[in-house]
Amino acid sequence: MYFKIFTFLILATMVACTEKSGEPPLSQIKDKKAREVLSQAIERSGGWENWTAASWVFYKKRTVLYDSLGQVESDRTQLHKYQLKPAFTASISWLQDGDRHEIFFENNLAKKNVNGTTVEKGGKAHENTVQSALYTLFMPFKLLDPGVELSYRGLLTLPNGEEVHTIFADYEGEEDWEYYFDTNTGDFVANLVDHGDYFALIYNEKFTTSGGLRFNAYRTSYRVDSLRNIQYRRGEFFYDEIVLK
Repeated sequence: MYFKIFTFLILATMVACTEKSGEPPLSQIKDKKAREVLSQAIERSGGWENWTAASWVFYKKRTVLYDSLGQVESDRTQLHKYQLKPAFTASISWLQDGDRHEIFFENNLAKKNVNGTTVEKGGKAHENTVQSALYTLFMPFKLLDPGVELSYRGLLTLPNGEEVHTIFADYEGEEDWEYYFDTNTGDFVANLVDHGDYFALIYNEKFTTSGGLRFNAYRTSYRVDSLRNIQYRRGEFFYDEIVLK
């Protein structure tokens, strides 16, 4: 997994945001150019009205991870179901070594079941799994969560040759993130995260739509150095059957 999860309190904020309507809270972004780029990206992704109208989402996600030699390290498909309002609930399920694993979140409590039997309750790791999934799925809207300071870092040419706007996200002492947006369309093209001992560059390669919002359908992740030079492909992420209502 390529995301160090932010505090689970942000999840409650995300749920609260789905109950609001009107214009996105761009005024909280001090950097004028960052506001401009993110405003275009939000409109390109379906707009704030469709985002705030969402009540639940379902999708299937396949994650394939590779080692530095290109060999498959793991291949897992998960089913994700989230009720966003009026009360937040979550379910993530998958098969592993012939067993059915499920993570549930309800009434502010996370638990994990294996073959229908609860094996863990209240684990932060399971809360973080839910938060990470939603954080990734609902970009770029999640960049308007509280607790992050956004700043514009200029134009950049990615390793694939694409020129993009760069927005730097400071998560108050957490890992450093950069988000890249197409200079013409506002597409959320890619992001870079500094994990301390390595960097991960993730491209958003294909998109799909549901409920008026635009989602990633296929993403690829690469281990890169500090200059964004690609070392090897680390992962592929396939999002299928996305339904948002």
